Amino acid sequence: MTPPSRRVRKTSGHMQYFDGNIRYDACIVNDCTYLLNKAWLLNGRSDKCQGGSGQRRSKETLRCGWYCFDYISCQARWVHTPHLMSSEHWPDRRKGSGILSWDPEENPFLFNANLVYVPYCSSDTWSGTYKARHRGEFSYMGALIIEEVVKDLVTYHGMSSATKLYLAGSSAGGTGVLVNLDRVSAQMSLLAPRVELRGISDSGWFLDNKQYNSIECVDAHSCAPTDGVEKGIILWQGSVPESCKSIYPEREQWKCYFGYRIYSTLKTPVFVVQHLFDEAQITADNVGPPIKKEQWQYIHNIGKDMKQTMMNVSAVFAPACLSHILLTRSEWHRISVQGVTLPDALKCWEDGKYEQNLYEKPTNTDEYQDLVYSLITGERPRRRERPLGDDPGNKRRKGSKSDKKRDKSRRRRRRRRKKEKQRKRQKELAKGWLPMASAVFKGWSDTAMFDVRTNTIMTDGYLYTLPG
Repeated sequence: MTPPSRRVRKTSGHMQYFDGNIRYDACIVNDCTYLLNKAWLLNGRSDKCQGGSGQRRSKETLRCGWYCFDYISCQARWVHTPHLMSSEHWPDRRKGSGILSWDPEENPFLFNANLVYVPYCSSDTWSGTYKARHRGEFSYMGALIIEEVVKDLVTYHGMSSATKLYLAGSSAGGTGVLVNLDRVSAQMSLLAPRVELRGISDSGWFLDNKQYNSIECVDAHSCAPTDGVEKGIILWQGSVPESCKSIYPEREQWKCYFGYRIYSTLKTPVFVVQHLFDEAQITADNVGPPIKKEQWQYIHNIGKDMKQTMMNVSAVFAPACLSHILLTRSEWHRISVQGVTLPDALKCWEDGKYEQNLYEKPTNTDEYQDLVYSLITGERPRRRERPLGDDPGNKRRKGSKSDKKRDKSRRRRRRRRKKEKQRKRQKELAKGWLPMASAVFKGWSDTAMFDVRTNTIMTDGYLYTLPG
C-alpha cells in the first residue's frame, strides 16, 4: 500500500509518508509475505496437507499464508492457491534468508544453528485437529503436524542432544507459535527434558478490532479478524492452550488466537516481533489504498492500539513500520529501534538465564476495560462523569456559582504552572542543558537533563558524568 508518489520522499533507508499532519516511517521491504513455518516433511506419516499428496523431505518458503474458515473459502483457496493446501508442487530445495540463512553477516543470531523449515499447508493457523472423514472434505491438522515434526526430530535426528530449541513463525506461523508453544513445551518435557524451549512470534499479533469498511465476508482478506477466526475454530476443531480456554466460555475460545488475550496465559518464554502498522492487519480491516485523511487516521489508530496491547509484553521488538513479516527478510538485521537491531535484541533475550513472560495486570481496571472496549468496537469509550465535589454524594447543583468560582481558580493555577515551567525550560536551554527522555535510560526520572557541553546528566539534584 503505497501513497501517491507526490506524498513520498526517500530519506536514508526509510520512506516518510505524509498526509496532512500525520507522518509514518515505513521500512523499505519487499511487499511479498513469507512464512517462517519451516520445511520438514515426515517420513510416510499420516499427518498431511489438505491435498493428501505424498510426503517427502523438502525445504520451502511460501508466499502468503492466511487461512480459510468455511467450505466456500476453502474451495476458493484450493482453486486459486493450491500450493498453500498441498505439497505436490513444492520444490525439493530452497535457499533460506533472514533468520534461516547460514551467512553470519545476514544472520548473526542463528547462522550456526540447525534450521528446520515446515511449510504451511493446513490453512488453520497451525491449530487444527480435524481429519477428513468423507470424500471431498479437507483436513485441518496444523497442531498435529507440529506435534509429529517435533517427535520426528527428537526420535530420528538427535534433537534431544540440543541445548536450546526455538519455535518460530511469521504471520499465520506467528499466531501458530502463540497457540502451540505451551503444548510443545509439555511434549518436549517428556521427549527431551534437558532442552530449553522458547518461542519467537513474528507478525502474528493481530487485533480483534472493528473494520474500517465492513464488506461481505467471503475470505480471510475481507472478513473481520473476529468473524473469520470465530468460524474457523469450529471448522478446524482448533486446539488452543487450556490455560487460555479456561478464561473464556466455550463459544468465545476463538479469542485465544489474538496475542494480547493469550499472552498473559503462556508459561513458556516468547519474544514478540510486530510492526506497529502491520499490512496484514490493515488488509483485514479493509482500509484500502490510503488516499483519504480518514484512512490515514485509522491506520494511525491501529499503530496506537497495537503499541498499547504490547505495553505489558516483557520481550518485544516493534518498529513503527508499514510492513508485514520481518524474520525471513534478508535485511532483517539492518532494521533497528533506537539503535538496537532485532538480532541484538534476540541475543540479549537469549542470554537471559531465567527468562519468563513478565505480565503485570493493570492497576487501573477502568483504563484496561476502556482499552478492550476500543479494540473490540473500534470506538472510543465515553468519558465518565466526575462526581461534583470531593464527596460523591454531594448534592450541589451542577453549574452553581461555587463550582464556577472553583473551576476558574483551578484554571488560573494551571496557567501559572505552565508559564513557570516554560520559563524554567528557557533558562535551562540557555545554559546548554537539554531534556532527556526517560525511556532512553530506564530508571531515570522524567526530569533528567543532559548537558551537551560536559557530557553530564542531572537528575533529582545529582550530577552524573557519562564515559567518553
